[in-house]
Amino acid sequence: MTESVDNGNKNDYSCEILSFIVLAILSALSHFWYILFIFCAGIIFWGAVVLLRQVLKSAAMTFPSHGRRLLVRMQSRARDC
Repeated sequence: MTESVDNGNKNDYSCEILSFIVLAILSALSHFWYILFIFCAGIIFWGAVVLLRQVLKSAAMTFPSHGRRLLVRMQSRARDC
Protein backbone atom coordinates (compact mmCIF):
# COMPACT_ATOMS: atom_id res chain seq x y z
CA MET A 1 0.00 0.00 0.00
CA THR A 2 1.05 3.54 -0.56
CA GLU A 3 0.84 6.12 2.11
CA SER A 4 -0.57 9.47 1.20
CA VAL A 5 0.69 12.58 2.89
CA ASP A 6 -1.94 15.09 3.84
CA ASN A 7 -0.27 18.51 3.38
CA GLY A 8 -3.51 20.42 3.86
CA ASN A 9 -3.53 20.01 7.63
CA LYS A 10 0.08 20.97 8.42
CA ASN A 11 -0.01 24.67 7.45
CA ASP A 12 3.78 24.85 7.05
CA TYR A 13 4.68 28.29 5.71
CA SER A 14 8.45 28.09 6.26
CA CYS A 15 9.23 28.21 2.53
CA GLU A 16 7.09 31.30 2.03
CA ILE A 17 8.59 33.04 5.07
CA LEU A 18 12.13 32.27 3.92
CA SER A 19 11.41 33.53 0.41
CA PHE A 20 9.95 36.75 1.87
CA ILE A 21 13.08 37.29 3.99
CA VAL A 22 15.36 36.72 0.99
CA LEU A 23 13.28 39.08 -1.13
CA ALA A 24 13.37 41.76 1.58
CA ILE A 25 17.17 41.46 1.90
CA LEU A 26 17.70 41.69 -1.85
CA SER A 27 15.38 44.69 -2.07
CA ALA A 28 17.22 46.44 0.76
CA LEU A 29 20.57 45.85 -0.97
CA SER A 30 19.17 47.28 -4.18
CA HIS A 31 18.05 50.45 -2.40
CA PHE A 32 21.36 50.63 -0.53
CA TRP A 33 23.21 51.09 -3.82
CA TYR A 34 20.83 53.88 -4.88
CA ILE A 35 21.34 55.65 -1.54
CA LEU A 36 25.12 55.22 -1.77
CA PHE A 37 25.14 56.64 -5.32
CA ILE A 38 23.11 59.68 -4.26
CA PHE A 39 25.38 60.19 -1.23
CA CYS A 40 28.51 60.14 -3.41
CA ALA A 41 26.93 62.48 -5.96
CA GLY A 42 26.10 64.89 -3.11
CA ILE A 43 29.70 64.84 -1.88
CA ILE A 44 30.98 65.54 -5.40
CA PHE A 45 28.49 68.39 -5.84
CA TRP A 46 29.47 69.90 -2.48
CA GLY A 47 33.16 69.64 -3.41
CA ALA A 48 32.49 71.37 -6.73
CA VAL A 49 30.67 74.22 -4.96
CA VAL A 50 33.55 74.65 -2.50
CA LEU A 51 36.08 74.59 -5.34
CA LEU A 52 34.09 77.16 -7.33
CA ARG A 53 33.86 79.38 -4.26
CA GLN A 54 37.65 79.21 -3.83
CA VAL A 55 38.21 80.04 -7.51
CA LEU A 56 35.90 83.06 -7.26
CA LYS A 57 37.60 84.17 -4.06
CA SER A 58 41.01 83.86 -5.71
CA ALA A 59 39.78 85.82 -8.75
CA ALA A 60 38.41 88.50 -6.43
CA MET A 61 41.80 88.83 -4.76
CA THR A 62 43.60 88.95 -8.11
CA PHE A 63 41.42 91.72 -9.52
CA PRO A 64 40.74 93.92 -6.48
CA SER A 65 38.89 96.68 -8.32
CA HIS A 66 36.30 94.31 -9.79
CA GLY A 67 36.41 91.56 -7.24
CA ARG A 68 35.91 93.60 -4.08
CA ARG A 69 32.14 93.74 -4.57
CA LEU A 70 32.03 89.99 -5.24
CA LEU A 71 34.11 89.27 -2.14
CA VAL A 72 31.86 91.40 0.05
CA ARG A 73 28.76 89.58 -1.29
CA MET A 74 30.33 86.17 -0.65
CA GLN A 75 31.25 87.07 2.91
CA SER A 76 27.81 88.49 3.67
CA ARG A 77 26.15 85.31 2.32
CA ALA A 78 28.44 83.19 4.44
CA ARG A 79 27.37 85.09 7.55
CA ASP A 80 23.67 84.72 6.67
CA CYS A 81 23.90 80.92 6.44
